[in-house]
Amino acid sequence: MNKDFDNNIPILTKKKESLKVILILLLIFLAFLGLEIYYESLSEFIVMTAIFASILLVWLTILAINIYSITKIVKYRDNTVVPDEFQISSPKHIFMLIILIIFSVYIIPQNIMDPSENVFQKIKYPICLIIIFIGIYRIYKDGRYSINIMKKNIKILFKNQEISYFNVENIAFVKFSRTEKKATFFLLGNLIIGFFRNKEKSGNYPLMQLFDFKGKEFFRFSLSIKDYWLMKKYFLKYNVKTEDLCDFLNDDLS
Repeated sequence: MNKDFDNNIPILTKKKESLKVILILLLIFLAFLGLEIYYESLSEFIVMTAIFASILLVWLTILAINIYSITKIVKYRDNTVVPDEFQISSPKHIFMLIILIIFSVYIIPQNIMDPSENVFQKIKYPICLIIIFIGIYRIYKDGRYSINIMKKNIKILFKNQEISYFNVENIAFVKFSRTEKKATFFLLGNLIIGFFRNKEKSGNYPLMQLFDFKGKEFFRFSLSIKDYWLMKKYFLKYNVKTEDLCDFLNDDLS
């Protein structure tokens, strides 16, 4: 594999080009800001120029961090070696869990303090809490699954307890695709409620699907990007037919 990141990963090339453009714009705005301060221009123009320069600086910082992260991840991918034994866990989705917990902390006091006699007003908060708790439970439950691999033997675990066992030779086909969290929002009284659901589409979450020789899917598992590369290399190692619709960072491991 070509180690030249710029040539091998187009997305990184585009980000570096964007970084240069933003840097040039930032320098231009800083130059204008310096001239305005030197010639004591109108304060409103100084403020506007300073705001634009600050936005560009934040944007530049975020983009630089993103480029560094991508470079680090690609180096990890290229140096990954499939061990004889390893275990992977499903993504925890901590950020989404925190959001749901914050919503529940906000809604519970509202439910207690709401003096309204209206039936709808009385039930809207319990309904919201039920929806939120279901979401929290699903995220918590999905995060308890893991896969334990010992050479050709694969064990599916839930809460570290084995619930399924099969051999890599029982797998006819592996499909890697992307899932993304789709959110549907609706207004319930004065509350905005969101439903989050997974969709097999272009997104940010690798999804691994295993099929038997009858063409039936018998297992699916969400992966982190690092675990996606590890599992793909694992199945390629044992010559299992794979279809990859992920294309994370223009992946090419074959």
